Amino acid sequence: MKLLEERGNTLLLINDDGQVELVKSDPCTLLRCKYFQGKRIRLPMVDGENTGSIEEMECDDKDHDQESKRIFLCTLNGQTLEIDDSCAISEAARSYIEKGSMAQYVSIFQFYMILKMLDIKVQHAMDSRAMQLDRNGTLHIPPDVTFSFTELQIYRDGSTVAKAVFRKNPSANHDSYGVFRESRIGVALIGLDEAGQHWMHFLPPSYETKSLQECELWLVGGKEGDEIVVG
Repeated sequence: MKLLEERGNTLLLINDDGQVELVKSDPCTLLRCKYFQGKRIRLPMVDGENTGSIEEMECDDKDHDQESKRIFLCTLNGQTLEIDDSCAISEAARSYIEKGSMAQYVSIFQFYMILKMLDIKVQHAMDSRAMQLDRNGTLHIPPDVTFSFTELQIYRDGSTVAKAVFRKNPSANHDSYGVFRESRIGVALIGLDEAGQHWMHFLPPSYETKSLQECELWLVGGKEGDEIVVG
């Protein structure tokens, strides 16, 4: 399967039998057909001190053609993750092929590594439920909200804390999540304590640029100059 032409949201392809097909475009299909002749994606990467690889995993599921079923085995500097965000990984792979930079890939890999260290998974709800982290470690996010991690801290007692910054889509003019009353920015600390319990606490939007330690100090009601002691 090779790419003949991109037509907006569709791709004009030619298969191994010489037949022309018109299929819906998505980042993974575009990457595979444009750069890998329709075969499974395997991409080694080197950029400065960073080395990594992306490999599309084989799937026996008959629905493998669905974007949600595609899983990639990803490596970065000796670390390995299975990532099912095929759109993000495909776009990062394309960025490397076209620009020679792993920056986009490194950012995505680190995001999913922090999710793994916190032992949480993300579920994009299709309703307006409040953003929350349940006791099973599922972080519920509305469809018009994105987020990233800015810092991570692992303490001697084995607990892990990350600072997350949430951003509400500018086109969403109402607040039904209880987080964005004052701003389109939401700031939270997300943690996994020494007993394996998940927790999440939101802070004022002004803490977007504060350090993780400053955020922790605010949560415990401390003031500047105080020191938090973790067992």
